[in-house]
Amino acid sequence: MDEANSIMATKTSLRPSPEARLVLGIANEIIHGASTQEINKYISNDKLDWEKVKQILEYHEISSLAYLILKDYSSAAPPYIIQWLNEKYSACRYYLAGYWDEFWKISGNLQKENIDILPIKGLALLSDVYKPEQARQMRDLDIICKKQDVERSEGVLTALGYQKDLKGYSESYWRNNSCHLIFSKTGAEQRSIFTVELHWSLGVTGYDRNIPARLWDNIRNLSVNGRSIKVLSAEDTFLGLCIHYRRFGRRFSLKNICDIALLLEKYDATLDREYIFSEIKRCQLNSLVYFILRQIELSVGSSCANKMINRLVVSSLRKSIISRFIKNNMFLLPRNPASSFDFFKSMCMKSQILLYDSFRESVKYAFNIPIEVFAQVVGLPPYSDKTKKIYKFRFVFYLLTAAKLLIKRRV
Repeated sequence: MDEANSIMATKTSLRPSPEARLVLGIANEIIHGASTQEINKYISNDKLDWEKVKQILEYHEISSLAYLILKDYSSAAPPYIIQWLNEKYSACRYYLAGYWDEFWKISGNLQKENIDILPIKGLALLSDVYKPEQARQMRDLDIICKKQDVERSEGVLTALGYQKDLKGYSESYWRNNSCHLIFSKTGAEQRSIFTVELHWSLGVTGYDRNIPARLWDNIRNLSVNGRSIKVLSAEDTFLGLCIHYRRFGRRFSLKNICDIALLLEKYDATLDREYIFSEIKRCQLNSLVYFILRQIELSVGSSCANKMINRLVVSSLRKSIISRFIKNNMFLLPRNPASSFDFFKSMCMKSQILLYDSFRESVKYAFNIPIEVFAQVVGLPPYSDKTKKIYKFRFVFYLLTAAKLLIKRRV
């Protein structure tokens, strides 16, 4: 799909507000290059609500990426918007530089111990599919090591001044259910806190099926400012981003869409699709990948996504439900910042059932959900008596929540 057709698909599929259309135009430019006609059309709208534009950019986590695009329209956009975007961009660049420094320190010390690590998500994508001048937001530094190297890697991080941060949960939860540990330390200038997530699986459970079959057998070397960096293959990067999508978080973030769309567009000609689809089948990811690729189709368009989506084994009914859900919810926003958590929680709960290949798998996840994840969903401390009581009767909680959603929809 070329850029013009991509934008036309956006026009006819989602029918978003003028503010959301402007943000989609920005996302299209991030992925496909210049789309000045679309951006000009909406940025010149006198009735454009710039506060809503800010809210959408923030929710979709692309405000720092938007600066390089909207700064060229400074005559049409309010000065305070350009200034705000510039501040977002500059702050992001500052933190990215700090995280790069931390990564080189960590990787260098781990190499001395003969421990292999790879950056995943943030820095890996920045070094691979984003332009050097672009500033993609990231909250932490994600790295992955082999399971047998976790303890030694933990020792290296501790020696570098990092402290384990369990976020109030038990360590067994992180090790057995989340497959990563979190470490943090304060920067030398006391201006920032660096957070490192040490993974040994791309999945959120301990199931071996969530680890791509050849993850450590097909590593690539990239160059970043003259230095060599090892990253996952394009195929395993794609699978890892999809698997991570099931985590509790912002289901419709355009940042995530840009990540995957940029990866697919760059490697369209060389992707080993047979390997990808064999892993999708083995890991039972058909519905999850369909949900993601359908989002890309409906929002920014991708010729590679179009080619892949038809090979996924998803029923017509489920396809229809997923498409309708995306169209109805992608640009919904919390009515006020105070209700944002409830909004994210509701969106995750409503969409979670669509991210598994069968209703049975969805139910199995709902009833085997760790209490720590359940606590995030209900917004309570993980081990409080109240959380434990609700968790014990979570079947009733699910039924009551579903009933409330149905009543609210009818009203």
